[in-house]
Amino acid sequence: MSAEKQIPLEWVKEVVTYFGKLGFFGGSKGEDGDVDYFSKIADPYSMFPGTNIGFLPEQEFLRLDKSRVWCEDSEADFVAGDYWYVRTLLDWSRISRGCFQPQSLSEVWLPPRPADPPHPDYQVTPLQVSFALGDKRWSFELVERGGWIDYSVIKKVNEAIHSTGYQFAYVVPPNSDQATYVCCLTMVEVQKLKAERGWQFYEEFFGTDSLLD
Repeated sequence: MSAEKQIPLEWVKEVVTYFGKLGFFGGSKGEDGDVDYFSKIADPYSMFPGTNIGFLPEQEFLRLDKSRVWCEDSEADFVAGDYWYVRTLLDWSRISRGCFQPQSLSEVWLPPRPADPPHPDYQVTPLQVSFALGDKRWSFELVERGGWIDYSVIKKVNEAIHSTGYQFAYVVPPNSDQATYVCCLTMVEVQKLKAERGWQFYEEFFGTDSLLD
């Protein structure tokens, strides 16, 4: 690793300590062992690429915590039978801090239907996604978008978990990036990251009731 691409230990310690207070990295307090470990496994080329593409360096760094961050290409290239939404919701359950534990998940691709508004050369393929959460069953319709994620799934799930006090926060990349970056936060934590770290979020995907907190 070249000298210019080494990650300063002081930077790692500050990030681990700050986000440890939000439950990342198992609640680490920035102990020397943690700082040394994360500085060795982190990829400085993804965090400090020398370009204007991607997420904040600390957002890239947080991707090391697979129990808190889900970040995947928005162009997932999935088709019927892949059960991509089922698998994704199970992934989200693992980063949910215990607030989202869906059962009996289902993903059904429905027959194509005319677009709205109608278009002679275009049809839409709807998908019905459902799951049980506690004693309630949630079901909603998404649209197949040529292998791209239908981002409305984030809001649908957030509406299902709003009573827990947590939301799946969809992070806006400071620069162009087609990855979907999601982490589970309280609305207090969302405001804290906006005010103190300059994070931005796609506010329209928070569940309606969460915005009242």
